[in-house]
Amino acid sequence: MEIKSPDYDLTKEIIRCAIEVHKTIGPGLKEEVYEAALEWELQRSGINVQRQVKCPVVYKGVKLNTHREDKAMDMLVEGRVVVELKATPVMDPIFRAQCLTYVKMLGVKTGLVLNFGRVTLKEGIAHVINESREECRRRLLRESPQAFRALLIEEDGVSPEEANRMQMAGDLGLVGK
Repeated sequence: MEIKSPDYDLTKEIIRCAIEVHKTIGPGLKEEVYEAALEWELQRSGINVQRQVKCPVVYKGVKLNTHREDKAMDMLVEGRVVVELKATPVMDPIFRAQCLTYVKMLGVKTGLVLNFGRVTLKEGIAHVINESREECRRRLLRESPQAFRALLIEEDGVSPEEANRMQMAGDLGLVGK
């Protein structure tokens, strides 16, 4: 069973547009080319997108003066999904970590890493979600009881009967975890 993330419909549309770009252009170009093409596809679909959004570095409540411009993330879509683009044959774990840092700095829930350097874009997609285990379970219980049950059975190893009881009681299964 598919567990939907926050901003599921928007991320699905972003990925659809990115696949169109990848199918049309293919791998092997510079990141900036894919960024411009994805911006065009998103705007054509009626989706608001900002490119090279400045992200100030704040440390313990203080905006740091780094003697350089603030770091710019590749895209912010509809003001709520950070999109980091890559154009490399390797899908390095640091890409996901970088995207999560931007997601946290902006206070949004969702990010996507899209690596156009892969043979197929599907190999180069990483979802980034900024929510605690408890937040995730509360959201699933509210939005998709079936997905919540599946999570309890698959991740926690509870029986289907116990998952039903926990769902009915609103028990998130977090005790001792």
